[in-house]
Amino acid sequence: MQRFFNPFEDVAFKKLFGQESNKDILIDFLNDLLQGEKHIENLTFLDKEQLAKTLKERRFIYDVYCVSDEGEKFIVEMQNISQDHFVNRSLYYVARAVCNQACRGHEWDYQLKPVYGIFFMNFKQDQLPKKVLTDVGLYESQSDKVISDKVRLFYLQLPYSKEKEAECETNLDCWFYILRNMETMREMPFKDRKKIFSKVELIAELAAMSIEEQQKHWEAADVLRTNINAITYHERKGREEGREEGREEGREEGREEGREETNMEHAKKMKENGLDIGLIQEITGLSVEQIQEL
Repeated sequence: MQRFFNPFEDVAFKKLFGQESNKDILIDFLNDLLQGEKHIENLTFLDKEQLAKTLKERRFIYDVYCVSDEGEKFIVEMQNISQDHFVNRSLYYVARAVCNQACRGHEWDYQLKPVYGIFFMNFKQDQLPKKVLTDVGLYESQSDKVISDKVRLFYLQLPYSKEKEAECETNLDCWFYILRNMETMREMPFKDRKKIFSKVELIAELAAMSIEEQQKHWEAADVLRTNINAITYHERKGREEGREEGREEGREEGREEGREETNMEHAKKMKENGLDIGLIQEITGLSVEQIQEL
C-alpha cells in the first residue's frame, strides 16, 4: 500500500511547499539551494493569482509565491509535462514579478528586489543542459561577471537526479532523490542527516491527510496520470501520422488535441464534484471562462 503522496501532483506539492504551517520546509530547501550565497530566515506567502492588467492580457496562478524578510520574491513551480515554450513561460513568470514592483510617483527609481524562479521539472527539457540543476542569471558572457542579481532562474530536471540513495552526497541530492522517489518509498531516508526530513515524512503521509485533502489529492493525481498517458499516446500517434504524411506538424497537433480534450473532461468532472474553480484551473491549466462554460 502506498504510504506517501506523489509530490508532483498539484495538491500535494502545495501542501508540502506552500502552506504557512510548513514553510520551514520551503525555507530549508531554498537555503540548501542558495547555500553559501544567502540565508533566508523567514518567508511570507503572497497571493498566487496574478491578475491581468489589461483585457487582452492573460492572468495566471503561481504554484507558490512568497517574499523573504529582505523583500526577495520567490516563485516556486512544479511542472510535470514538457512544453515547447517552457523556458519562455518561466521567463514570463519571473518578468511579471519584476514588473509588478513598479510604483507610481517620481520617488520610485527602478529600485527592484531580486526575483527567484524555482522550477521543478518532472521531465528532461532539450533546451537545457543535461543535468539536474541549471542556474541561470544575468551574467557577462565572457567573464561570467554578474551584471544584475535581480533575476535568477533555477531549472531542476528531476529525471537527472541520483538514481540510488547511497549516491546522494549533498543536501540537494537528498532533496531531489526524495521528491523523485517519494511516491514509492516505505520509509523517508536521510532523517539522521537533516531534521527537516522527519517533518517531510509527517506531511507526506497519506494517512495524515484529511478526507477532503485525500479526495482532492486522488482527483488531481488521476488527472495527472491521465494527462501524461493521453499526451504520450497522442504524441506517438502524431509522430506516426506525421511520418506517414511527411508532416512534422502531426506531432504537435496530436499533443495539443490530447491535452485539451483530457483537461476539459476532467475539469467537467471536478466541477460536478464541487471542486473550487480556482483549484480546477491550477490543475488543468484551463481558463476560468472555459471551466465556467462546462
